[in-house]
Amino acid sequence: MMETIQEAKSDRLGKILQHAFDEEAGQPAPTPGLRPLSIVKKDVRLLPELQRQWSQVDNAAVEAIRPVVMGSAPWPILFHGPPGGGKTCAALCLADISETAWYVTVEELCDSVMGKGRIGAGMLWQRISEKDLIVLDELGCRSGVGDLEFSAVKRVLDIRETRHHRCLGAISNVHPEALIQLYDRRIYSRLTCGLVYQMQSGDRRRDA
Repeated sequence: MMETIQEAKSDRLGKILQHAFDEEAGQPAPTPGLRPLSIVKKDVRLLPELQRQWSQVDNAAVEAIRPVVMGSAPWPILFHGPPGGGKTCAALCLADISETAWYVTVEELCDSVMGKGRIGAGMLWQRISEKDLIVLDELGCRSGVGDLEFSAVKRVLDIRETRHHRCLGAISNVHPEALIQLYDRRIYSRLTCGLVYQMQSGDRRRDA
């Protein structure tokens, strides 16, 4: 019985975003320069081994995300906060309802550029260019950022800014202002010009 209630709650929260356009029928078109996310319910999910559902995402976070997804507030979305707070869960829930999406960590990004990743550099940039939503995880997880990481992250932001009006979900364990020291003010500006959302939950892994 408890499982049925939880599933119903998850479905209800997911529909807040999945049916956003239907609910807003007849409303003014999105502001020029903003971009709604193409929403399609999919059976295939990125990283299916990572369990997530909308009931695990705080209602406040869902309501903050919604205007960005609908195209009435600017991208990107930057989730930040300590480990285990639900940042990746929220970002992957977005990927689950996006028509096309791709998840990549900063480490995987750098490996691909160096020819050591699961895909080559050419395919890497093609995916980042073509997908409706890109989820970039583990920003600033290292104590120092070298030229490779700086250039790779900058190129991701350049591509998303020109191709999809910043349809990007970025994830970081550090406070946004720390990104200025780790990268520079230009990258900080591009990552924080949309929704900056601090996940308030404690460490879910420890509490589980």
